[in-house]
Amino acid sequence: MYCLRQDCRLPVIAEVDVVIAGATAAGIGAALGAAGAGKSVFLVTGYPYLGEDICGTFQLWNDASGSSSELARRLWDKGVFRTPLQIKRTLDEALI
Repeated sequence: MYCLRQDCRLPVIAEVDVVIAGATAAGIGAALGAAGAGKSVFLVTGYPYLGEDICGTFQLWNDASGSSSELARRLWDKGVFRTPLQIKRTLDEALI
């Protein structure tokens, strides 16, 4: 159920071109793509870290050989096992 309150004023914390809900690998990829296209981006997540789909499920390995994504290559360089902290740091650095 939705309602509209005329007397309610919500603060606007940012004016951006693109809002992305979820800091999964796909969400971060979308944010990087939009930012690369010159758009301002606001990435929203309910977690205190990025990459919840990777770190939260302990899917800490992959083989990105043949991937065209720079982010995938940085995350999964040569199929090397990564710790959750390494994954989170790589994602943080990609967005900064």
